[in-house]
Amino acid sequence: MIDIWVLDENYRLKGVIDNYKSVIWTERLSENGDFEIYCPNNSYNYNILSLNADVYVPVFITRSDDQTKIGILTNVRYVHDVDNGDMIIASGFTDDYLLHYRVVFEQSSYFGNTEYVLRHMVRNAMIQSEFQFVNRDISNMTLGNAIGLPDTYKVNVQLQGDYLDEAVSRICKDQGIGYLIDFDFSSHNFIFNLISGRDKPEIVFSTGLDNLLSSEYSSANKPNTSYAIGAGNGVDRLVGQYDAYVIEKTGIYRQEFYVDAEKLSNNAESFDTLMYVNLLRSKAKQSLIDKFGSGELVQSSVAANSYKLGIDYKLGDVVTVIIDIGVDQTQKKGIRQKIIETVECWDENGYTCEPTFESV
Repeated sequence: MIDIWVLDENYRLKGVIDNYKSVIWTERLSENGDFEIYCPNNSYNYNILSLNADVYVPVFITRSDDQTKIGILTNVRYVHDVDNGDMIIASGFTDDYLLHYRVVFEQSSYFGNTEYVLRHMVRNAMIQSEFQFVNRDISNMTLGNAIGLPDTYKVNVQLQGDYLDEAVSRICKDQGIGYLIDFDFSSHNFIFNLISGRDKPEIVFSTGLDNLLSSEYSSANKPNTSYAIGAGNGVDRLVGQYDAYVIEKTGIYRQEFYVDAEKLSNNAESFDTLMYVNLLRSKAKQSLIDKFGSGELVQSSVAANSYKLGIDYKLGDVVTVIIDIGVDQTQKKGIRQKIIETVECWDENGYTCEPTFESV
């Protein structure tokens, strides 16, 4: 099994945990990841995992197998287990959670290339503030190389009072992309990167190939038309409509959803009514995706001797999943799926990886 390294606020090694009962490390394509360490409560583990409840002093967690993955310890519980005795449950978030440290407090409207907008949002809030609030800057936060998203990826959004991670997450989900923060162990830099994913037709998961140990497939109906109701009074309130299909659904086939978008201002900048309605349309689409997702999801456990996470496939990649959905496994469904989450676990049974797939 891997070792868990505990680092202090200056990224110096405090200690190594190698006697844990289990470690669970979860990463998500367009949301913060998290981790949990379940280990004995002895004096050594207690000292290196302790948090100061009165003064915030960061404690970082990284893995011996990959130091680009680093987490922020946020919670430590001390429990007594009948079978295992006194134990520690130490948990926190992957370093993507650093985006949650900042709030988009100024009213900001963005229209344009998605990659430019997201990188600008992070730079402005954490690296080089346009408003000269130098206390917001994190000296070892940087932007990674641009991935070159084409202008077909466009964003039309207005933000104020949003946590930065939540705003970035919503835009990424809307655009079908992701983000992560890598850690450079040599320079101690946090590096913000976008993920567009790769098409990997050669990667196939199925019970027939013995690389899909278990799977759970779910599909659900969802609304196909959404409305964002904007600022104004009575009949003057403007509405943006988004249709999930090219041809607008009618009659019994039409399912509607709405979100109150009164917080979206129509006078923050000098844009006209059409631009404001387009902003509302974007909000309607974004809210529909946030609430209902794609409607088709597969959660699976893959064999340890199968494709390797980080080598053969990564978060955001599109692969083929063949699942059994009929009685006695007589009917199979092959679907192209994007990997939106990976859950890695190390315990007494060895290593397992459980990816979650979402319909493209």
